[in-house]
Amino acid sequence: MICPNCKCEYREGFSHCADCKIPLVEEVREEQDRIVIIKPGKLYTVFSSMDLGLIAIAKSLLESSGIPYFAKGESLQGLFGAGNIGFNPISGPVQIQVREEDVPDAKRLLEELAP
Repeated sequence: MICPNCKCEYREGFSHCADCKIPLVEEVREEQDRIVIIKPGKLYTVFSSMDLGLIAIAKSLLESSGIPYFAKGESLQGLFGAGNIGFNPISGPVQIQVREEDVPDAKRLLEELAP
């Protein structure tokens, strides 16, 4: 038996996860990566950083809140300079961008990550 939330495994006889307090299941299906298509329009930068750890946290916070985003410059990191280090002299820091209607919520979520 497996908890679908935290993925902890339990012996037979257990029916609920001790930590998550939810019913256990026989198996957990691996979720496929979600691709969100943002309709054409203006995007606004709500977070910018050279720290790849902070970029990962920002993306995770937005994903968990259902806010679609675009990480501008992320795919260029490995093409120029010293590789995927969060900053590159040609492309600059990675910028997290969202739609206009998502700006207030995104800024609120990411405000504690700002230096």
